[in-house]
Amino acid sequence: MSQAAARQQLAPFGLGQVRCGGGRRTEQPGGRRVVHRQGEGAHGGGAQRRIGVGQRCGQRRAQRPLPGGVEGDDRGGHRDLRSPADAVAHQQLAQLVPIHPGTLPAPGYGSAMRPIVLVHGAWHGPWCWAKVAAGLQAAGATVVAPELPLRAGPGVDAAVVRDVVAGLDGAVVLGHSYGGVVISAACAGLVDVAHLVYLCAFQLAEDETTATVLGAFPNRMAECMRFEGDERTIGDEHLVELFYGDCDEADVAIARRSLRPMPAVAPPLPPYRPAWRDVPSTYVVCEGDGAIPPAAQRMMAQRAGGVRTWDTSHSPFFSRPELVVDLLVALASDR
Repeated sequence: MSQAAARQQLAPFGLGQVRCGGGRRTEQPGGRRVVHRQGEGAHGGGAQRRIGVGQRCGQRRAQRPLPGGVEGDDRGGHRDLRSPADAVAHQQLAQLVPIHPGTLPAPGYGSAMRPIVLVHGAWHGPWCWAKVAAGLQAAGATVVAPELPLRAGPGVDAAVVRDVVAGLDGAVVLGHSYGGVVISAACAGLVDVAHLVYLCAFQLAEDETTATVLGAFPNRMAECMRFEGDERTIGDEHLVELFYGDCDEADVAIARRSLRPMPAVAPPLPPYRPAWRDVPSTYVVCEGDGAIPPAAQRMMAQRAGGVRTWDTSHSPFFSRPELVVDLLVALASDR
């Protein structure tokens, strides 16, 4: 798909792929790599430029097309659907971890631990990783949590993640729920990805979709969805049942304020070879999940090289962040 075609496809949604950050790398004494953003000198001085959601970079970057010819578009921004209260939480998270597509953190980049990319699922945002990101950074990890547009289908979401992962050396990439679809496409064909983690996520084969997998197992997702115009949400009364069965009320309150709608209909991905066929992977089965049936998770987990089983809901990043942190630190430390 050409850039013009991609822009035409995304025009009804008023968004494109945000291409932010980037920068060049230099080798420092001892082999330490430093990422220099626009405005920085060779020794890391100068003002660092942070690009916010909906803003554009001042310099165009080369496209990294997805397998099958899907391209991102670096023009425009996506709608900011956060409430004022969530905007504050969003800013607080930004102090912990870069949350915008393409920003590469300099602190910790030269550590022995591999960089870690956290990809949220449907309806969510980078805010859901606050506890996990804090734990990972305390352990010395470099963490990036890109924000998916969630407005134009998995191809656009995957292009955002691909742009981030391609700029990191040997990353461990985790996808939660729908984020599993995203990382399978985003990392397809990339040669420098160390490990994929599917956290109660869709680890789909070539002939599968989220609908076909869910349709093969008893679940309540379809009846809990609400449709309004071109948007799809989850009924507020079903959020705890599906997503947050073992989570604190304070975390559930943050989620209620912060969840975003998904498109009622989105263009599918073109045929591609999912990354997990070529990259080592670990699947985490969450036995108390109310969204993706544990039986479906166990079926998909057979495709992974390693399997963990946790007695949690669909959202262990809220209820048991230490489990997520320990798993990722172990994988990121295995060089």
